[in-house]
Amino acid sequence: KSTSVDNPSWTAENTGLSTLNVEDINIDSAKIAFYAGTLGGGVFKSTNFANPSWTAFNIGLTNSNVLELAIDPGNNTRIFAGTNGSGVFRSTDSGINWAKVVDGELPDDAVVPALAIDPNPITVYAGTDPNGVFKSTNAAGASPTWTASSAGLTAANIQAVAVDPEATAIL
Repeated sequence: KSTSVDNPSWTAENTGLSTLNVEDINIDSAKIAFYAGTLGGGVFKSTNFANPSWTAFNIGLTNSNVLELAIDPGNNTRIFAGTNGSGVFRSTDSGINWAKVVDGELPDDAVVPALAIDPNPITVYAGTDPNGVFKSTNAAGASPTWTASSAGLTAANIQAVAVDPEATAIL
């Protein structure tokens, strides 16, 4: 971590991590916890911002290669994980338990390096490689489903997705 933007000095904060291949770090909107998605170690969580100590949270996460994490800004207990070859997983209990989100058109073996959430109403977008963009408009429900949302894209290798916070129909 670095505690200075003007004069950064970096220190390792990796106590508890089983791998240093961190693909994504995400902080919940209440600043209660932060999460790390890793290659080979799955998801780790820390609630100590001053001196992070990481704990693995992987129950039900059958692919430990996590490329991307997205936390629902309206519900910090709902987290999505994009994996390298197993699609998207969802936790509804702050990362303690995970379940694969498999219904719909998103391929079961999708590589998902990008996730974005439109919080109102909750819609999750998954950028995949090489299958384009998919969205779930019922991601908060018991059985989320995915539909293809790539019309007009000239390439299907999606590495980033973002939702315009002022005009959420714009990605």
